[in-house]
Amino acid sequence: PDITCPMNVTIECDDSISPDSTGMASATDNCDSAPTVTYDDSIAPSQTCIQEYTITRTWLATDDCGNTSTCTQVIVVDDRTAPVITFCPANVTIECTDDPSYESNGYPSATDNCSVPAIDFDDVTIDGECGPNYTIQRTWIATDDCGNTSTCLQVISVEDHTPPVCATQDISITEIIDPATGVIHFTAEMINNGSTDNCGGPVTLSIFPDSLACEDEGPNIVTLTVTDECGNSSTCLSTITLIDVQAPEITCPNSFTVNLTECECFANLLS
Repeated sequence: PDITCPMNVTIECDDSISPDSTGMASATDNCDSAPTVTYDDSIAPSQTCIQEYTITRTWLATDDCGNTSTCTQVIVVDDRTAPVITFCPANVTIECTDDPSYESNGYPSATDNCSVPAIDFDDVTIDGECGPNYTIQRTWIATDDCGNTSTCLQVISVEDHTPPVCATQDISITEIIDPATGVIHFTAEMINNGSTDNCGGPVTLSIFPDSLACEDEGPNIVTLTVTDECGNSSTCLSTITLIDVQAPEITCPNSFTVNLTECECFANLLS
């Protein structure tokens, strides 16, 4: 018989490999009006991935008298379709004390036409405008068995919006007031009692008022302000007791000698 093979084709791994999809051979014969057409497949796996392979399909035409003819069709099965990321975690803004890992901020899902894709991620960290602030650009990557990939981007903004914890202690000051200015100065560090920030960074301390005068002897309320690196601040109160330990200054008159008469001496003795 005369046999005509279908064309060689390249198909995707999820396409049908049946002759209905890839083509049927046809045959004619000088005596047999309908020679029998069959085929046999030989499959060679790809060296790249399990989803890809090559089918060598040998078509056989046989007439009523057993005469045969053959032809060969090559069907290449490829995987060139990237996975589809069906869900990408939303962009989020979290506090500097929150967990930035994917366990707390979302994990994507993906499908593939031929395999179960593997999902991984790559983080790029960008510094923010102040100490504890930064941004994570998390690129999610879905990869199928043949190395086709799809990506999506999740942005995680790490910010500090929480004021520091202000803590003070009451103190007494017994130092001598400067006679030149009439005041005594003190610092915020003197009343600070372990003020901290939730992000662990340094804090700036300020106090108001920062001086007292003689007339302020006794307890005085002062305000401590604690500010973190991102400008968040909190205040708390402390009592500073001013104790005046400075004795008054006294000036004595000059000594002098008085000459008394005998009568004045006697009068002084009587008195």
